[in-house]
Amino acid sequence: MTVTAPLPFERRHTAFVFFAEGTPATDDEWFAALAADTLGTHGVVAMQRFRIADTKPLPGTNPQEFGDGIQFEVEGELANLIDFLEAKLGTNSARKITLLPYQPVSRLFDATPRAGDASQDDRNLMLIWSTRPEDPGEYDTWYDNVHIADFLAVPEVVRAQRFIPVEGACLPAADTPELGHLALYEVDGDLSPVRDEIKRQLMSGEMVLPAYMPPPFDALFLSPTSAYLTATEVGE
Repeated sequence: MTVTAPLPFERRHTAFVFFAEGTPATDDEWFAALAADTLGTHGVVAMQRFRIADTKPLPGTNPQEFGDGIQFEVEGELANLIDFLEAKLGTNSARKITLLPYQPVSRLFDATPRAGDASQDDRNLMLIWSTRPEDPGEYDTWYDNVHIADFLAVPEVVRAQRFIPVEGACLPAADTPELGHLALYEVDGDLSPVRDEIKRQLMSGEMVLPAYMPPPFDALFLSPTSAYLTATEVGE
């Protein structure tokens, strides 16, 4: 496993915005216009659209279902993006909207560094939440040195990073559920083989969770419905 921590990822915040049924996130023209207005401004360096994946949940998890969503990757703080989204989405909406805003608390772990021109369009996401203690030293050390290493040993898992919620970040029209610490895993292609291998390791005892990590954990599996768009593509 190769561990990398280059900027901007040490500073890269991430925000997920999910829409319930009747969502504009499934409208190609709406999403294209949003990308044109967003990428390269408000600190946004990349974005991608997702749906809930057709993958069985992991044992010991509570699968979340927020609807179709968009992930924004932001260089630095999220305040400018959230102000833009408030103006874009309004303060009242007939649709249920969920905002999940995060700041990084780990380096980026990269199992198979991509070449500069490698496509990330088929990256599927595994989001797994847990409770990070007020004194997180032992927790962080175990997560970075053991748990993330276990996940990255699965061939299809290509990147991982840990995040905590950004306090005070909210949209008037959106719910912001308290889910806690987020472990975000990027998977190259279908999530099902990864899910099956993680389940096997948990059942066999190869993957062991410490006593301070009791299940169940909230989890969300996402599959892409757009290309991975970056700010550099806007000017091309």
